[in-house]
Amino acid sequence: WFHIRIKSEYAGRSFLEMSVPAFSQNKKRSEKIRRLEHVLRGNEITLPDFIRAEIVFESYSPGELIRTANDNVKTMSVMFSGKVLVFNSSVEGREFAYAKEQTMTLLGDLEYLSGNYSYASTVIARTKVELGSISFALFDRWMDNKDFRDYVVYCIANKAFTIVTDQAKTKFYSPVQRVANILLKDLRHADFSDELYVVECTHQDLTLLTGLSLRTINRAVQELVLQNLISVRHGKILIQASELNSLIKILE
Repeated sequence: WFHIRIKSEYAGRSFLEMSVPAFSQNKKRSEKIRRLEHVLRGNEITLPDFIRAEIVFESYSPGELIRTANDNVKTMSVMFSGKVLVFNSSVEGREFAYAKEQTMTLLGDLEYLSGNYSYASTVIARTKVELGSISFALFDRWMDNKDFRDYVVYCIANKAFTIVTDQAKTKFYSPVQRVANILLKDLRHADFSDELYVVECTHQDLTLLTGLSLRTINRAVQELVLQNLISVRHGKILIQASELNSLIKILE
């Protein structure tokens, strides 16, 4: 361990001694708090000092397991960076994803507020993910703030609405329509400045999100390729901006 002695004009003593590793950790924590505050401000929420002092940060790599269904819910988490896939498994071992969440969302909100203290679903990282986790006591205290409380209500209502409408719309969709529907959702945040968009969903993601087998997904993707609505290159699905309207018509 190396030590540095930093002159402090504000400390009660003449010098403030700090270890280099501790200084680095504090710097990383300050940076994460800054990013969290930026995301919260975008939703008109202020980070209280009592949350700032106690929040614990977690980082996950793409494909890494974040939460497992039926595990105990011990904390409330705010995802302020990244995208996740939320899915369940049947007793037969089949997996079905029902949500793709991204910045900013809560993990553990449905379970805690419904009084069920075990995770309803499994959550995995689709991209690099950063969470800030707090105790339920701190969450309850934060809920006294109207802006935060309104946002939590919005998150829960939005999750419920999305699940209900998606199930209603896709129940009678063909495999090709189901795949097209998922691809179009992926395009909601697309930037077509280059006239070409690389879809983030993998074939495996499509199986989870549609409930279809990988074999059926491959056939559906190939059908869309044959209709010149998408292309596949190095395992990635590509969509031309000029074909967007044609892809939408498939759902009509």
